[in-house]
Amino acid sequence: MKRLYTGEALDAHALRSLLAQEGIEAVVLNQTPAGAGGDIPFVVAWPELWIANEEDEPAARAIAERYLAQREHKVENRPPWKCPRCGEMIEGQFTDCWRCTMTTTDDDPRLDPASRCAECGYRLYKLPLRRCPECGTEF
Repeated sequence: MKRLYTGEALDAHALRSLLAQEGIEAVVLNQTPAGAGGDIPFVVAWPELWIANEEDEPAARAIAERYLAQREHKVENRPPWKCPRCGEMIEGQFTDCWRCTMTTTDDDPRLDPASRCAECGYRLYKLPLRRCPECGTEF
């Protein structure tokens, strides 16, 4: 076995899923180290992703590097956004509003004050649904 990643549990599990899609067997260790709290440094208790076969390491590392680079790019480049439904300000790394649970994406026209419906030109900014109220077109 070879350790591939140490860090956030969500990333470890996401990477394990990506590796499984490519036929690379992997396991996440240290999933519940809460019992050791205070006795060992927190870095030692972080979840670890281990690959079963060392010959899979080059392919696994390439997958991990791609995933982590893409993840960092998304988190760094998203500015804070205002929820179109309830008006709550949300930090850029989140895609869901904590207050009303509305889900959004980077290309959501409801976040852009200049966005207009492609069919009728209706202003889409802050609409609660992904549908133009004027002509009914979904976006």
